[in-house]
Amino acid sequence: MNSNYTASLRSKLGGLGAGLLLLAVLNMPPVTSAPLWIRLPNLPLNMWTEHIFNSIAKGLQGELLEIDTQTRDINRGGFARIRVELPLSAPLPPEFQFVLKDSYTLAQPLVYEGRLRFCRICGVNSHPPDKCPKRDSHRQGNFQLEAAKGKNSLKASSSSKGLIAQGQKSVSTPKN
Repeated sequence: MNSNYTASLRSKLGGLGAGLLLLAVLNMPPVTSAPLWIRLPNLPLNMWTEHIFNSIAKGLQGELLEIDTQTRDINRGGFARIRVELPLSAPLPPEFQFVLKDSYTLAQPLVYEGRLRFCRICGVNSHPPDKCPKRDSHRQGNFQLEAAKGKNSLKASSSSKGLIAQGQKSVSTPKN
């Protein structure tokens, strides 16, 4: 270790003793993802399935970690709740759109609990992406997801309004 660096540290530590100064340089890997609880308000009960929850997680470029006990047991109405490991570099869209049978579209709002103030543009945890000084030079890429289960498939792609999921899986949703 550089002796100037060590001397500088000793002078700053002052009265902590002139004994052996032990320094460990930690080489920690950067944090690239974080678990986040997501509420799905007014999601139709017939869509409270692990397949649908996995599709939403994959559409967000994440991995489903847990389904809330109240959601799994359908003990609570109003919203489903899932915990997803999400990459910090991916955008968090406000909704997930399901394109169902007969081109019926269900725009499912996504409510992120305990949202981090992490900037996915520059990787700093001091400001949100909309306040990033590098925001204008950043271009978000599109992504596509295909999650297959048997004969059914679901595709999700990014859009300006959120995520759009299209699939052959027919899910009956009551029309108003």
